Parts: sequence; structure tokens; C-alpha cells
Amino acid sequence: MGKIKVRKFLKDSLYNKYQKGHGQPKDKDIHNATPYIHSHTTYKTYLAQCNHFADWLTTQGIKDKEEAFNHVKEYMNYQEDEGKSAWTIYTSLCAISKAYGVPTEVFGYKPPKRE
Repeated sequence: MGKIKVRKFLKDSLYNKYQKGHGQPKDKDIHNATPYIHSHTTYKTYLAQCNHFADWLTTQGIKDKEEAFNHVKEYMNYQEDEGKSAWTIYTSLCAISKAYGVPTEVFGYKPPKRE
């Protein structure tokens, strides 16, 4: 089986989570998180953030999802260097972690404090 392309993986993953969660009550776990996306606005926001991540990966020559996973921290640092707000960086981190289905802590990145 060939390598799964990042952009398709991110899009399909978010869409599947949206399809499962849309119209369903939020059943949160101990980390105050839900495995699904319940709002169309959240889906659109997360998709846009994941597309920015995929664009950045393309400039780095990274095309498969396993390799991309290892570059999330680097991408977050890139966003900080670009002067993105703490809110934008945190949203991006949450979007990518939702697509991969893992907690944000897995990437080893501590986002800047939101004020």
C-alpha cells in the first residue's frame, strides 16, 4: 500500500469526525474533549488550519501522514516565528491533533499563553 498523502488524510479525518459528531450531544471525556466535531464552524476552522499545515509541509517536501506527524512541533515553532497569535497557534495545534486523533501533548509542543 502506498503512502497516504497528508492533505487527503487531514481532510478525510476531519470530515469523518464531523459526520459522526454533527447533531450529536457532546460526550466529553476527562480532558474535557470529545473525539468528534459537533459544529460546522469548528469543522471549517479546523479544515482551514489543517490546509495551512499541509501547505507548509509541501514547501518542506513532506507528503505522507506519518512523516508529517513528526513535524508538527516544527510547524508550531514556524507559526510563532511568523508572528501568529497565541490563539491561532493553539487552534492550529488543536485542529491537527483532532485530525490525528491524539491529545495535543503528544506533539511535545507547549503553545504560548493565550491572553
